[in-house]
Amino acid sequence: MYRLIVRAARRQPRPKRTPTYSDVLIVAMHLWTVQHDRPQCWACDRRHYHRPFLPRKLPSISRFNRRIRTPRCQAILQLVEAWSRPTAPAELQFLDSRPLPVGPCRKDRQARPGRVYGGFARGYRLHAALS
Repeated sequence: MYRLIVRAARRQPRPKRTPTYSDVLIVAMHLWTVQHDRPQCWACDRRHYHRPFLPRKLPSISRFNRRIRTPRCQAILQLVEAWSRPTAPAELQFLDSRPLPVGPCRKDRQARPGRVYGGFARGYRLHAALS
């Protein structure tokens, strides 16, 4: 995936100023958080990295959030997504399930207890099948 990011960054016009943290690093950090299903602030903590991806220096949370919204980083993300998308259409490519907890005071009879992130709660489970 890192090679795709580098290849996509080379296709974009170079910025006028050389930033402290490269766009390749910013996009790679973003995809690392997406892969681990974590918030963006999680990416700026050095403890969450290990081999094969271990950056030397990490930006602050605010700088990371600002840089991921720049047009150049967004263009790199779009190219990486387009290149990593399978070419042959499959019947089912993604299947995912997410818990949707409800508050403890809800009286909904259809809400069932179950496992959620960090414990148990009452609520629903959303199942999504995307092709």
